[in-house]
Amino acid sequence: MHILVICEVRTGAALTHHALMADMLQLTDAQIEQWRTQGYCVVDGFDIAAARGEARFSDGTEHTDFGSKNGSFEFPCGLPHLDRLPIRLQAAARKLLRDEAVYISQADVWIKKPKARSPKSNDDQRMHCDFGNNIILPPPWHEPVAMAAIIYFDGPEECGGGATAVVARTGDDDEAYRRERMIMQPGYGNVPWINNRADAEAWYRKNDPVVGAFRQTLYDREIKVMPAVGRVLLYRLDVWHRGTPLTTGSRRVMNMVWFSPRAIGTGGRWNMGFWKSSYDVSPFGVYAPPDKLFVALCPDERMAIGFPGVTDVFWSPSNLRLLEARFPRFDTAPYLARHGTKL
Repeated sequence: MHILVICEVRTGAALTHHALMADMLQLTDAQIEQWRTQGYCVVDGFDIAAARGEARFSDGTEHTDFGSKNGSFEFPCGLPHLDRLPIRLQAAARKLLRDEAVYISQADVWIKKPKARSPKSNDDQRMHCDFGNNIILPPPWHEPVAMAAIIYFDGPEECGGGATAVVARTGDDDEAYRRERMIMQPGYGNVPWINNRADAEAWYRKNDPVVGAFRQTLYDREIKVMPAVGRVLLYRLDVWHRGTPLTTGSRRVMNMVWFSPRAIGTGGRWNMGFWKSSYDVSPFGVYAPPDKLFVALCPDERMAIGFPGVTDVFWSPSNLRLLEARFPRFDTAPYLARHGTKL
């Protein structure tokens, strides 16, 4: 399905109007309900062909456990289809978080290859929740503040294995989803941070067998989401999950997090930062890719990167004049029309 978005863009010095078919990720009512109750849902058939073609890793030296090497594919990276891909999840994040003012906190392309076991390796992960990487504490279940996503660029033809395992919440009385239970993972309290499953669970068997027994129930319940081109896994920061090993080939994904403003004060940004990228030369030699990106976006889509919406009082005539002075190609007409002002 598609959403028809009317955008105003500048081509050179001329202002043109055209209808842009924004290929947003769409969710069914059943998928929304599953995410809200079980903690995750899977969407297939997302068109990622152009972005997938841009996500090219040259050799094995670009393989890192966490994200792209030197942040070369971190949003915004200057590659148009990869930079567009996170924006295309805006509608889904708004629905799941019940908030119009959602924004991107993380978007990066990761590549995974078979790797030898070590306590901190990312090959066969221990069961965990992602809230600790992004917010201080897991939110109450019925008040989610973030949507995480994995977009799979590769499938069985490119890799063997590499499933993401998730534990579906069964309801408000699910023992595994009591908030205090979510602290029972490596790196929290006095437990050392161990990423590898075998080493992490060996530590629990030796030092805290009661928690170790609880954690084994999570592995017994896991459901494996296999890689497939154009498959999207949407999940919550407080859902139990883990990455499982690849046996052959390599697997590329885009990992992403969207936040609601309700997380302000408790959440952070994973990526180096949108505004830092506006200053640095990107790894691809493109100066200030964010400028090019947000000039091309519609006002509604700019909210994904922290711009105020068209109704916001921020858009005074003086601020719009300054904006046009800094970014001559920025189209101020929608903001002027909404506030009934002229420059």
